Amino acid sequence: MKKHFKFIIFSIIYICTTILLSKSIAASLLNSEISSLEKKLDQIVQEIKDGNRTRSTYTELQIFTDDNNVPEDVQNVFKGSGHSNSIINGNLYISTPLTVNGKTKEVIRIGEKLNVNTSIFELIFLYSTVIYLFILIYYFNSKSSNDREISEINKIITRFHKNPYQELRVDSQSDPILDSVNNYSSQVYAILNDKNQQIDNILKLINTLDFPVFIYDDQGSLIKSNDSFKLEFPYAMNISYFKDQIEFLNFLVSNLVGSNDIQGQFYFEDIDKYFQVKISNIDNLQGNYIVSMLDISEPIKAKISQDNFIANVSHELKTPLTSIIGFSDAITTHNISQEQINEFSLIIKKEARRLENLVNDTLKLTKNNIKIQKNEIQINEIIEDILSKLYFQIEEKKLLVEKQLEDIYLLTNYDLFYGIAKNIIENAIFYTKDNGKIYISLNNDDKNAYLTVKDNGIGISLVNQERIFERFYRVDGARTNTTNGTGLGLAIVKHNAKYLDAKISMTSKLDEGTEISVAFPK
Repeated sequence: MKKHFKFIIFSIIYICTTILLSKSIAASLLNSEISSLEKKLDQIVQEIKDGNRTRSTYTELQIFTDDNNVPEDVQNVFKGSGHSNSIINGNLYISTPLTVNGKTKEVIRIGEKLNVNTSIFELIFLYSTVIYLFILIYYFNSKSSNDREISEINKIITRFHKNPYQELRVDSQSDPILDSVNNYSSQVYAILNDKNQQIDNILKLINTLDFPVFIYDDQGSLIKSNDSFKLEFPYAMNISYFKDQIEFLNFLVSNLVGSNDIQGQFYFEDIDKYFQVKISNIDNLQGNYIVSMLDISEPIKAKISQDNFIANVSHELKTPLTSIIGFSDAITTHNISQEQINEFSLIIKKEARRLENLVNDTLKLTKNNIKIQKNEIQINEIIEDILSKLYFQIEEKKLLVEKQLEDIYLLTNYDLFYGIAKNIIENAIFYTKDNGKIYISLNNDDKNAYLTVKDNGIGISLVNQERIFERFYRVDGARTNTTNGTGLGLAIVKHNAKYLDAKISMTSKLDEGTEISVAFPK
């Protein structure tokens, strides 16, 4: 009878200890969740204090301005409780006051789905149950009480309570039942330790990657993300953050239906980047999904730019070729006067010259790995030479050209400098109306030489200013037959400036004129 009483007492102690252990682990996990969410809340509060109140970027953010019809934890904060937290329908909420002059003006509340690792509890329960069954079998099969074995088992329970992740063994002294307990303990410990080690390795690896990676669960909550992801998407806490990126959101949601690895390519307009995205279902992540995002913006944008360039070149080549072929046919197949032949010949010559300029400009833009040889050059003489070659264009439009050129010697590349100066001046001539005015200045300081060209032409709108240095781009007002440029002039300016480390600046007002300045380093 005494023997049975001892076993009953032991069973009660064992069950209570197991329950306390589970509660202890649950409390530890909850404290970890609360600590993590408090850090996010502190970051959001600081951003709000700094003036950023764009609430739409926060997934589970609520801001209350009074205590009417608000949750109980928010009421407690208004009453002066400071931080408050609560758990509602599996979600953890934390509230904190936003004070002004010591008074609570608003309460900030943030929520997040609780992420409790149920597999650990299952292993603990399984571990405890099997140990208890072994003890039960041992008890009913033993013919006499063994105080030493009970003492050893009590020790293992106590140690298991303190640290469930350690290997637990008893001194079996060749007892077959206790040997089995030790063997099973070793197996469970190895499984549990291996699982946790693999998870830790995955999380550590994620943090070392220099491209965005995040993990989300079957509820859409983001469990983990690395610094690269936070840099691109700083306010993402749930996949619903991507609601405006509907294709990407559907891609993430579709993976919840199936479990196979999938990948796709997506463009994120708000950050102007392309990503190759892959979702992997890793067993060790307990049903969560890991998403890797490889930035492929550079090759895609280069391909788009190349395709556009080829299309534009083809279009620009077609126009003069059509004119040349048309007027050549007219001369050879029609009975026309000598005066018309002379007129058509001049047009053919003009279009051929335009075609030659287009080919030359295209070749300048497509040169790679340019070898730059710099010499000491008197750049004011280059400006004078350019103006003399453009004399007839200036006279044809009756333009007034004012110039203020200092005698400046600059260590630079002649061809690249010439291309910049010629195209800026030529651009001003093209887009200045008849009887207009162009001002050209050349000066310097200790660090740079400055070339500035200002006109009172058609001007450029703010929208067009962002694109004016693109290849073949012309503002709407310049798309006329009287504009004889190739559309590559300012693109060449930008191209050459890059190789000379020169800085371009531009100011312009529509219908008032444009000023372009280039700073050449000495």
